[in-house]
Amino acid sequence: DDKGSVLIAVFGCPGSAHEDDAVRAVTVAQMVQAKIIELNGVACVGITTGNAFCGVVGQKAQDGRRDYAIVGDVVNLSARLMSKAVGGAILCDEATYTNSKHSIQFNKLKEMTVKGKSQPIQVYQPISLVGMTRDQKAISR
Repeated sequence: DDKGSVLIAVFGCPGSAHEDDAVRAVTVAQMVQAKIIELNGVACVGITTGNAFCGVVGQKAQDGRRDYAIVGDVVNLSARLMSKAVGGAILCDEATYTNSKHSIQFNKLKEMTVKGKSQPIQVYQPISLVGMTRDQKAISR
C-alpha cells in the first residue's frame, strides 16, 4: 500500500503483560528504528498506551488457522501518530509518556490534531533511556 511496510507490535497482551510495557515498547521502537537506519531505511513510529480488544476473531480456516486482532481507540491513535511521524520520528501519546518517563527522556512537542479526535492531543518524542533495567538489557540482546 501507500504506507510501505507496516508492523503492529503489541505489549501487554493477556498472559504476557508487564508493569513496564510502555518502557519496553519505546525501547524496542528505538532499537528497531536504529537497525532500519543502518539499512538506509526510514521508520515512522506511533506508540500509544491503553486498553484495546485483542483476541481471536472469525471462524477457523480450512488449514486450522484463525486471525488474531487488536482493535480500539489506542490502535487508531497509534496509526495517526505514525502518519505524523515524518522523517523517521517516534511519537508517543500522553499515556505512554506518563508510564515511561521514569526510564526514558522525552521532548514535549506541540499538540497535534489527528483524525478521529475532537481535541488536539499532546505528543512526546523519546530521546534517550535514563537507565536500562535488567529486563530492558535482556530485550536489547
